[in-house]
Amino acid sequence: MVFFDIESKSNHLRDKLRRYLQKMGFKQYQESVWVIPYDCDNEIKYIREALNVPHAIKLAVVESLENDEDLRQWFGVGRE
Repeated sequence: MVFFDIESKSNHLRDKLRRYLQKMGFKQYQESVWVIPYDCDNEIKYIREALNVPHAIKLAVVESLENDEDLRQWFGVGRE
C-alpha cells in the first residue's frame, strides 16, 4: 500500500506519481492511497528519488486487511 501527501502547488508531481503507480499495476483505493499485492520496495524508493519527494510518499506492507474482497477481486488473488 502506498499513500502520499504532495502539496497542491506540486500538482505535476502528483500526476507523475499516479502515472508511475498505474504503469506498475497499482489500483487507486482512495484519493491518495494506492494498492498492489506485490513487493515494490525498490520501485517506490526509486520513485521517491526521481520525484525528489523523499518524505511525501509512504509505503506500508499490509499483512491483513478487513473486508478486502474487493481488492482480491481487482487483482484476481485468493486467500492463501
